[in-house]
Amino acid sequence: MSGIRRPRRRRWGALIAPVALLAGLACRPAPGASSAPSVPPAEAYDAPSDFAGEWLGQSDGSPGQMTISRLGERRYYGRFESEDRTLRYVANMIQETAQVGESEVAANVVRFEWQDGRGGVGSGWLMINKEGSALTGEIVYGVAPTGGALAYVRVEGEPPSALALAATAGATAGAGEDQAAGP
Repeated sequence: MSGIRRPRRRRWGALIAPVALLAGLACRPAPGASSAPSVPPAEAYDAPSDFAGEWLGQSDGSPGQMTISRLGERRYYGRFESEDRTLRYVANMIQETAQVGESEVAANVVRFEWQDGRGGVGSGWLMINKEGSALTGEIVYGVAPTGGALAYVRVEGEPPSALALAATAGATAGAGEDQAAGP
């Protein structure tokens, strides 16, 4: 029995580590690329975009209501609840900026990270229209490469930007009439 050798055990750990490393390198995103949803370029409108308010619409095909509250400069908190109450999530939103002349202003796009409190997480973005009356965007689940569509319309009165523009237009028109009438 001295001439019989025991077969050597393969050390799978020694083989798996290099394979895993190569797979990780091959699957990583290119420099500068990200797994975040494809966000359209941010633009500045005549008045700063304001996302705060009550919105009715859909999140990935589920009808419901999105409530967005202002937390601070360019920061918002969103809460979505579907009509049948089966889908609920909260979102931490950060408003993009756009260059206007030499300054940066709050733009028409917010990016967000969301969670549903049951282990579901992801990211997304929303874009507001020029009138401040509609939102469109995308929601991504986990690290999926694509997500579902978001679409909402504002339900609470006039959008804040429209109110500000109307007040400004009224004040300007009134001031011109006073000056034209003379003393």
